[in-house]
Amino acid sequence: VLDHPNHAGMAEFTKALNGVYRAESALFARDFDQAGMSWVDAGDAESSVLSFVRHGPDGDVLVIANFTPVVRDDYRVGVDGDRDWQVILNTDDEAFWGTGKGSRGTTVPEAVPMHGRSHSLKVGIPPLGVLFLKRSAAAAPSEDDD
Repeated sequence: VLDHPNHAGMAEFTKALNGVYRAESALFARDFDQAGMSWVDAGDAESSVLSFVRHGPDGDVLVIANFTPVVRDDYRVGVDGDRDWQVILNTDDEAFWGTGKGSRGTTVPEAVPMHGRSHSLKVGIPPLGVLFLKRSAAAAPSEDDD
């Protein structure tokens, strides 16, 4: 079965998704607690995009889903604070037999308020795909901060 590229891609995706789930406590630690999740935007019916943040003891994970076959380039999503966000999973990755569309790497927030939050990110959301982003750790205070 894994001789077929699409089957092998699905196997790689399942492996990657399970790895992200195990590594990110935000995705499971507070499943039965209201404080474990907050909506960013559940009302963008025109673009068919949904976004929310899972909150965990080790940090937050932002999830952005595009339910259309249209790539959403430069899509703006509200976030709290100015810390960078790292794409930890793009479901349209070529390794998963996807098209390779959507954001990768680090995304830097801009001081553009959106969705009731102080900052926002511009991301590329793949068609019929989901991005998982993790907020970078807060910088440790330096001795100069005294």
